[in-house]
Amino acid sequence: MTDEISLDFKWCYQQGKVHGSLARAGKVKGQTPKVEKAEGKKKKVTGRAKKRLQYNRRFVNAVASFGKRKMNPSPNQK
Repeated sequence: MTDEISLDFKWCYQQGKVHGSLARAGKVKGQTPKVEKAEGKKKKVTGRAKKRLQYNRRFVNAVASFGKRKMNPSPNQK
């Protein structure tokens, strides 16, 4: 065995082939009609922010009424 070991790797890069011509690039986006954003419409909160909103509505800002607030009261109570 020799002290110097050299490994020669031959890297062969293959060029990627393009499917279709580049003249048609962006065809679908170009022919799609532009829709303006609706103004004044707020998006709904999701995830953690929605849970926070529910908690604040139900427990923090709620007016103190008799007994504990039930999360899903039965509709057939008599």
